[in-house]
Amino acid sequence: MSARRFTVVLPLKDGEPYLRDCVRSVLAQTVRDFDLVVLENASEDGGPAWLRTVDDPRLHVLPAPEPLGIEANWARIRSAPRNEFLTTIGHDDMLDPDYLEEIERLIGLHPGAGLYRTHFRLIDARGRIRGSCRPMPEREGAAEFLRARLSGERDSFGTGYTMRTADYDRVGGIPGWRRLLFADDALWLMLMRGSYVATAKAERFSYRFHPASASFAPRLGDVLAAFGSYRAMLDELSSDPAVAAAVRDELPGYLERTLRYAYLAEIERASAAGERLDPAARAEVRDVLERHAPGSVALRHWRVRFSEAANASPLRRAAAQLWRGLRAARAGLDSARRAS
Repeated sequence: MSARRFTVVLPLKDGEPYLRDCVRSVLAQTVRDFDLVVLENASEDGGPAWLRTVDDPRLHVLPAPEPLGIEANWARIRSAPRNEFLTTIGHDDMLDPDYLEEIERLIGLHPGAGLYRTHFRLIDARGRIRGSCRPMPEREGAAEFLRARLSGERDSFGTGYTMRTADYDRVGGIPGWRRLLFADDALWLMLMRGSYVATAKAERFSYRFHPASASFAPRLGDVLAAFGSYRAMLDELSSDPAVAAAVRDELPGYLERTLRYAYLAEIERASAAGERLDPAARAEVRDVLERHAPGSVALRHWRVRFSEAANASPLRRAAAQLWRGLRAARAGLDSARRAS
């Protein structure tokens, strides 16, 4: 791989039907000084075969030696050949043609920044635009970023950030927490420590949010396991008084919202399978909330109580399944009417 300025890394596992649009969006950059490195992880769809048909010297596919978990595949970023600057992209996201051009401009304006990003739009499974991300300041430090993330005022995902490869290696890369939950935020915070993130006002990529995406509805056990690691890292960063204040003020509410969402999704999965959710799940959520968000009312929320009641007996689970089926059917009819 020849030395260029940028490396775009695409960790891949069964990326169809979005992979082709993603790869084409990267290769269409107006700045040509980059390589695209695909960390292919034993995909069982047509993605690897299609990649072999792409005739572009900037594309490099690195197959995993064996099927890996998502954590181990992303860990391969540190051993992959890379250039001076590094950015990662999800297989279902897309860069605008001038994404790297905008990043190049930012680097010139903010040579001392530890991280670079642009604004972006949210798209659905069919590629329809659903809105724009929340506004972000041109310059933001770790404490400000953390407060905005925990309070729900900032949208942030794994795509759209660019960093120096040397800095990525210096902080140890993305943390290998369970299913990489909270890991991207942790990486950004480590890169901003003692520095800041510079942000372009322009929207220069599309983030796809859909039921199959990793961030849509993670498993409760994964969330609980990863949160313990995240909290330990926040405690370490809290040597900065501004970070400590953000954690104190905003973490309890953030944890309430996060665990309520994950717990409700777990109840939904159990009910859809005709099963009763193990009561131990509720106990685990309660214990974490008592330690990190004392006085939390998350488990007393009306939606939680309704879902727990619906999951409590076979008859109620069947009724809940019928209600969800009717709701899905109605949504399908509404979608068909809008399309006609």
